[in-house]
Amino acid sequence: MQATLSYAISGIVKLPSEGWRSGEALPGVLRTESYGDPTVYKLARKHPRLTKTVAHAVLVLECSFPIAFAAKGAFAPLMLACTGSFHLVNARVMGLGRFALAFPSMYPAILYAAQRQDARILQPGDRGIK
Repeated sequence: MQATLSYAISGIVKLPSEGWRSGEALPGVLRTESYGDPTVYKLARKHPRLTKTVAHAVLVLECSFPIAFAAKGAFAPLMLACTGSFHLVNARVMGLGRFALAFPSMYPAILYAAQRQDARILQPGDRGIK
């Protein structure tokens, strides 16, 4: 639940931002001293359509993370591959290497929870899981 909320809420709070919708947020972050990369910043400024596409892809990826639990976890491996790749890129570009370890460390639990065949919702009066 924590990982799902982390991804989904991160995307949801970006949605109202004109900067994320226009694609300007990425170059803005990339030009900072803390999370920036001069080479990637220049590339982002040179290719604004690509930058906007990447920004939209981040929004879609984060907001749609809960679908990892749809269809008995059928989408979980794909979602985790995408988010894992996202964290590797962030590790290189933004220096967020700790995220490349912290988030994927939750992936086995996500796979387990998403792909459980015997999961059911407890009803009032149930005494527990058999």
